[in-house]
Amino acid sequence: MKRTCGRVVGAGGLVSALALWAAPGAQAATRDELVGAVKEATVAFLNALEEDPDKMDKGRACVAAAEAAVAGGVEEAAEIQIEASVGKYFREDEVPGRRTDEAWNHLFPLSSVRDWLCKKMLGEVAAARAATGAGRGAVWIGELALGDKSPKAGDLHLMTFAVEEARTCSARVAEAIAAGVPRDRVLDFYHYDARIEGAKREGASTFIALGELDAKVCKPAFDGAGAAVKKILAAEAAKYAPFLKALGGDKLKTFKERKLLGYVVRGPGGRELTTPEDFRDAAAWYTCGLDTTGTWPTWSVDGWKWKGMKLAGKYSKSGIGSDYPRGVFP
Repeated sequence: MKRTCGRVVGAGGLVSALALWAAPGAQAATRDELVGAVKEATVAFLNALEEDPDKMDKGRACVAAAEAAVAGGVEEAAEIQIEASVGKYFREDEVPGRRTDEAWNHLFPLSSVRDWLCKKMLGEVAAARAATGAGRGAVWIGELALGDKSPKAGDLHLMTFAVEEARTCSARVAEAIAAGVPRDRVLDFYHYDARIEGAKREGASTFIALGELDAKVCKPAFDGAGAAVKKILAAEAAKYAPFLKALGGDKLKTFKERKLLGYVVRGPGGRELTTPEDFRDAAAWYTCGLDTTGTWPTWSVDGWKWKGMKLAGKYSKSGIGSDYPRGVFP
């Protein structure tokens, strides 16, 4: 126990083939290069579907490679061999034109690689990410609805985190729309204690159209958490104000940098400092701690010596024992 007194994805083939095709005046990529780039980018995307944080980038690279191949003259019926599992958001046998040859290789027409394995899959990934973002935003809507009864609403670290979660929620909605997910597509997410206006609730899930998600989930979470952050900071500023007014010079700088109002601070003789006048008049400030987690209990005291508002020196002592020895706060 402790106490205190206080490369674009699918790089090689994809990059070189797209560069050859796109660069003004450059030699056009060959059919084999374009097909190879499609295959490489598609396999990279499909293999990234589980946990890869770059899967959206890899999905966009997959789409770009397929579209570049078509623009470069590869026929849409051309078959692409894909050595990767498709069954994340839909089954392989749903993909138009898919066939398996005598060696059990999976072959897909380029049009289906583009429209299903790249575009449709990218949309499914983006929709799932938007739903996850909504769930994370809903956590804070429910929490903030408790008002002053919620201890979390008064925690600056948690509220700052909530603001970032809400911002991510909005970004993922925009990401899904950009990936081609229809705005009227209904997504579902775990709603925790949140009640979302106009949304359908069923069991532990809330159902809402993608196009309504930002206005009804992400932005309310962002606004609520942002207001909580402002309230916390305002309260902290009001609490610090009389201390900052009473102090100057090095004392003021140390008090602000170390945020000493959040600690137990002692003066000469070990007397606890509590008022602005205590901090102003004390010739020394000390913070201290006891640690009983090791083989032997230890104590430590660190502090500053003052001459008026000017720093006159620092102080540090430590030793073995379960309490502070006499005279350790000179």
